[in-house]
Amino acid sequence: VKAAAGRVPVLAGAIDTTAHRVIDQARRAVALGAEAIVATCPFYALNDAEEIKAHFRAIAAAIDVPVFAYDVPVRLGGAKLGCDLLVELGKEGVLAGVKDSSGNDVAFRRLVAANEAAGHPLALLTGHECVVDGMLLLGRRIMADCGSLDDAKAAQDAGVDILGTTLAGYTGERPKTDGPDLELVDQVAGIAEVPLVVEGRVHTPAQAAAAMEH
Repeated sequence: VKAAAGRVPVLAGAIDTTAHRVIDQARRAVALGAEAIVATCPFYALNDAEEIKAHFRAIAAAIDVPVFAYDVPVRLGGAKLGCDLLVELGKEGVLAGVKDSSGNDVAFRRLVAANEAAGHPLALLTGHECVVDGMLLLGRRIMADCGSLDDAKAAQDAGVDILGTTLAGYTGERPKTDGPDLELVDQVAGIAEVPLVVEGRVHTPAQAAAAMEH
């Protein structure tokens, strides 16, 4: 938050097994200055569509900033957020947007089409290279998952709309830190002319607070 200094919005991930735990993390993040919350569906226990909708509704009702759904099945035991569910929650005002990291380009294109048909209630972000070409053709906002400062510079030069530190420590260019790579956060914040999303190994409120102080 300090590094952003109001130049770009700060979105904080609040991801846990139950809505109550997510709400606790989200409130702490908002108190520290986060301007939106990114949350997944509940995981570990199996949940049906109605339970997932109740999860997001509870989170949105408990905080005063926008909520973005993070669709990342590989991290959630294979749970994929359905197109109809997301658009319904967008029309209700529960969700402000979706970050899709599913790698399912067909499902994402269907979500784009359904969102358009519903009047575009959702901001749609993609964190997967399989759908970048389609999103560029559609004129959609593109987020780059970066593993180094050079990645971030190249992505910004290529015209992405959002930079993320998602791949820090996973590509061999940076050490895998215990918690978010705060040095990389500082480096990218120093050159960023677009919003910066701090992702990757943010496991506790204290780590989220440390990231937002950079």
